Amino acid sequence: MVQDAIDFYKPDKPDRNWERMQSRIEYLESERSKAYEKIDQANDCIQELNEEISNLILSID
Repeated sequence: MVQDAIDFYKPDKPDRNWERMQSRIEYLESERSKAYEKIDQANDCIQELNEEISNLILSID
């Protein structure tokens, strides 16, 4: 059984599944990066709005 696994595993031979999925993985990683960037921009905007609201509230008091 172990010998079968060793015979099956060929580290020098490229894995066709990996090669086929590589472009999809790269695309998804790129999309994830873009989504995180949008989240960061939204968080920055929220922080700016919170600061402005706080300043306005403090100026009323």
